[in-house]
Amino acid sequence: MNKKTTASDNVRLFVFIAFLLFAFCVLKVLRGSDTSSNATGGIWNYISLLYYPLTIFALIRTTHTLKAVFVTSLLYIITALITAIFNFNGALDINTVYNFLMIPYFWLVFVSFYCYADHNKLGYNIIVFAFFVCLLLNLMTIIKYQFGGAERPLASDIYYSLGLFPFVLVMTKNKRIKTVAVLGMFFAVFFSNKRTGIIAFIIAYVVFKLVSEKVSNANNFLNALKTVLIIAVILLAFYYVGRYFDNKFALGIFERLERLQDDGGSGRDKIYAAIWQEYKDSGFAEKIFGHGMYATNALTGFNAHNDFLEVLYDYGVFAFIFIICFYLSLIRHCVNMVKQASPYAAAFSASIVIGLFLSMFSFMLVYFTYVTPIVAFWGYSLSMEKHRLIKFETTE
Repeated sequence: MNKKTTASDNVRLFVFIAFLLFAFCVLKVLRGSDTSSNATGGIWNYISLLYYPLTIFALIRTTHTLKAVFVTSLLYIITALITAIFNFNGALDINTVYNFLMIPYFWLVFVSFYCYADHNKLGYNIIVFAFFVCLLLNLMTIIKYQFGGAERPLASDIYYSLGLFPFVLVMTKNKRIKTVAVLGMFFAVFFSNKRTGIIAFIIAYVVFKLVSEKVSNANNFLNALKTVLIIAVILLAFYYVGRYFDNKFALGIFERLERLQDDGGSGRDKIYAAIWQEYKDSGFAEKIFGHGMYATNALTGFNAHNDFLEVLYDYGVFAFIFIICFYLSLIRHCVNMVKQASPYAAAFSASIVIGLFLSMFSFMLVYFTYVTPIVAFWGYSLSMEKHRLIKFETTE
């Protein structure tokens, strides 16, 4: 009786967090991103706070053993919080309190989806629907942007769809839906003119196809060769279709891609150099314990467009080491999934590519925006893989 009740509760909780993910991503795309330190006020802010009671409840009732990947990320959170508090010397207003509360945000989402993940069609449909709603809103925004009806920052909301994309790859078996998702994602990310997004999507999808082939045909060379050729054809098609639309509408997308080396990633090289120089000129204590929350923004007027550099400058060496260990733990789990021929391996690999690209050339873990769907997928995948292995061992 208790097991049935627990299972039923878990299904309801999974559907609930699936709806939270839907609401958060759709509202952020609908109303526009705001990643400044003055970001309180949107409905999404209240949604983000719900992960606190959800995580506490999950940790109290869960029978899961948290993996090393959760420990390394938790150590980062603890280190960042201590550093942020230690370096804080401003006014303690509602915005500041909220910003402190958002430091552990990605861990809360990660743990919630790990503990509540379940095989449930309604939950799956909500998340897949969230992807297509965000994608449609992205396309509408991008069309407005290209014709002068929307400001440039809205184009970056494409990363919500990109973060939800791996969910679609594992939650639907319908090939037509997957094809629509892939083509829609390509056109949206291409017309967004976000170079990080374009490159991340293409590499992630190539990795997805290669790992899918590895998992399904581990020793079949001809099938592997066929997959490589199909990917080459897809990439050529993307290139020529992209070139056609780029020239027809004078979008300048390929021009921006070709300028990548010359403009240093829209000035990212100058931002990186300024932060790194300031870090090198800092005292010993600041190098070890960082400069405090949002110190990078105070220094340059922008985020670092690199999670690792921002963590190093804001929170110090220990936090930097823990965030590196977090990604290494994810990669280790990914390798194990591939070895176990997991049905989640290909999409999980693609999600890590997306996460790393955003962490290296935009931002992800350090803010409570695009990180939401990506860490939700990581938590979901690790949980479902654990259930799969337990079931497999039980039936052996």
